[in-house]
Amino acid sequence: MVNWAIGHEFLHYAMLMRENDWKSQTIYQKNIKHHCNPEFIDLTAGIAELISDAQPQARERLSMYSEIFRSCARYPDQ
Repeated sequence: MVNWAIGHEFLHYAMLMRENDWKSQTIYQKNIKHHCNPEFIDLTAGIAELISDAQPQARERLSMYSEIFRSCARYPDQ
């Protein structure tokens, strides 16, 4: 689950950088709400799949998928 959480946070960073044309800035503009964004959901699910394929544990996979949708429900503005 820790590996997935790190991937989740890196994905936030990558999407934020893409929104800002990959330019280094002091303050970044964030106009997309990531947690409920279909692309973000698909990519975080893909991260869960990669981790599960490498370390097959059904319970761990379920936890990662649950967290994807829980993030959208609990923190829709992030």
